[in-house]
Order: sequence, then structure tokens, then C-alpha cells
Amino acid sequence: MKLDILSKNEAILVAISCLFTGFFASGLLHLTITQFTDSATWENVALILGEVAMILPILYVLNLRQQRLRTFIPRKRLSPVLITAIMVFALGMLLTLDGLGAILDQFFTVPEWLEKMEAGLLWQSTPELILLIIAGVIVAPAIEELIFRGFLQQAMAGYYQHLLPAIVAPAVLFTIFHVQYLMYLPAAIELLLLALAFGWVMGKTGSLLAPILLHALNNLASLIWLGTAQDTTNLISVENSLSWGWFILGLFLLGIAGWRLSREPNYIPFPLIIEGTRKPEDDHEQR
Repeated sequence: MKLDILSKNEAILVAISCLFTGFFASGLLHLTITQFTDSATWENVALILGEVAMILPILYVLNLRQQRLRTFIPRKRLSPVLITAIMVFALGMLLTLDGLGAILDQFFTVPEWLEKMEAGLLWQSTPELILLIIAGVIVAPAIEELIFRGFLQQAMAGYYQHLLPAIVAPAVLFTIFHVQYLMYLPAAIELLLLALAFGWVMGKTGSLLAPILLHALNNLASLIWLGTAQDTTNLISVENSLSWGWFILGLFLLGIAGWRLSREPNYIPFPLIIEGTRKPEDDHEQR
């Protein structure tokens, strides 16, 4: 007997459908709201609703297959040691990428449209700040990681029974999804490296909470930096040699935390097309 849940190609198509659904919902809501008000608060509401709408294709397909979303979510319990390692890894990743950004910025000119886009994220009131935190630190990490790592990476790992293609494919799609950064190479490179890190950490921990936490901390740090250091885009600066101590610290933390996480066995989920009569949950329990 063959238990048909979802094929690899179907999972890719569903993930792409999620992206188009998010774009369409956000654009439609934004267009509707701007007809009545130019308030940034309501624009942030539209952003949140657009992010939430991204999950609708997954829910629809799983409902057709009579499957539950929780079946696909890697939910291995994280020990205090692993949580600490993830937090240290997040800090090291932030500092390392900041240094990398400072290096790459020497060879590229930050486009004016990108500066305006980042300036547009600055809040003018407390409600705007609250909605930005909800959108960028809570909703976006949870929804995007569920789609790219919890759903697509699981599908790829289950199909190939190997982490490498399962990490790379969702990372590339994640980078493309943030299309506004593709026209500035340093930002695209940093996004791709972030996405690869999210996938690798989930592949080592077996928990969707890990990449959600990394994603949320990255977005929170970016939001804080935008609001408190408007005169520069990086903590680390080529002109300030002392600031490169942060880069060295980042590499050290990244190495220590990465070494600890690398000791964990690779988490390979059940195949999405399973031969036999076992239920997907049985495979999770055996691992």
C-alpha cells in the first residue's frame, strides 16, 4: 500500500503559490487602504494580513489530502543547551554578516531606493512601532519559516533523504521572495547566507522553533538598528579599525555555537510518499 501525501514537485508548487498569494494579498490590501488613508499604521496592518495569507495554499492542499499541518512541522524538543547555542549562533551570525556587509559595501554603492525603503520602515508613533514588531519579529518569521523550512525543506529532505538539497532549494526561493533586495548584490548575498543558516540550524535541531528564533532575532536587531543608528548602516566600519573587533567576536561565537550544533545528528524527516502502512507520526517517534 502506498500512502500518498505530497510529492516534491507539488511541495515546490505549493510554496511558490504561497509567495504569489502573499504578494497578491499585500498588494490588494495596500491598494485598498491607500484609497482611504495614507496612514503607515494601516499599511503595516496590510503587511501583517498579507503575511498571514501566505499560508492559505498550504492549508488548502493539506485539507484536500486530509492531512494536518502539524504532521509536517518538525517539533523536536530543544534542550536548554541547544537554545543557548542557537542564541549564541544568532549573535555571531549578526556580527559576522555586519562585517561582511561592510566589506561588500566598499565595492557597491547603496542605491537611493534602498535607503528610502529602509527610511520608510522608521516608525512615527507607538502604534506603528507595535505593528512593525508584530509584522517583522513575530508574524513574518513564523509564517515564512513555516513555509520555507517547516514545509518545503521538510518535503525536499523527505524526498532526497539528504539535507544539502533540502537546505539550498528553500534558501534560494527565500532570497527570490525578498525580491526588493535582489537588485543590490550585497543584500542578496546576506539574505542567501541567512536562509542557508536558518535551514542548517533546523536540520541540526529538528525543530522549527530554531529558525523562527534566528529569523526573529535578526529582524529585531535590524529594526533596532534602523531606529537608533540612522547615520550609518553597519556597526562595523572600514574606517574604524577598532570596530572590527566585533567581526572577530562574531566569527568566534559563530564557530563555537556552530561546532556545538554540528554535533547534533542530521534531522531527516519521513518521506512524503511512504511505502507501507506506517503513519508519518510513527517515523517521527522512531527518530
